[in-house]
Amino acid sequence: MKELVQKLLEEHHDFSSQTCKIEQSIEKTVEFARISEVFVSLREALIEHMLVEESEIFPEVSRRGLFTERVSEIMQQHLDITAALENMRFALHGKNMNALKSAFDELSAVMKLHFPAEESEVFSLVSS
Repeated sequence: MKELVQKLLEEHHDFSSQTCKIEQSIEKTVEFARISEVFVSLREALIEHMLVEESEIFPEVSRRGLFTERVSEIMQQHLDITAALENMRFALHGKNMNALKSAFDELSAVMKLHFPAEESEVFSLVSS
C-alpha cells in the first residue's frame, strides 16, 4: 500500500505541473488545439487516478474501520473534479475561452483543496 500511496503522491505533483501548463496557455491565449493536447492528457490521467483511489485507497480505509464523514467528503470531491473536467472539455470543444477560463479556475480551486486534504487525511490512514 505504501508504494501505491507514493505513486499517487507523485501523480498529484504531476497534475499540478500539468495544470500550470494549461494555465500558462490560457493566459497567453494559445490555440485551443495546443491547450486541448495537455488537457486530454490531464483528464485521462486524473480519471484513472481517481478510479485507483476509489477502488484501492478508500476501500482500504473502510476495511481498517477508519472511514469517517471527512473521508467521505474528500472522496466526494472527485465528483467536483470530474464536473470541472467536463466543463473544460465542453469549453474546449466549443472554443469558448471565457468558459474555459471559468472551468479551469473551478478545477484548479478544487484540486488545491483536494490534494492536500487527501494527502494528509486519507493517505496517512493507509500508509502504515
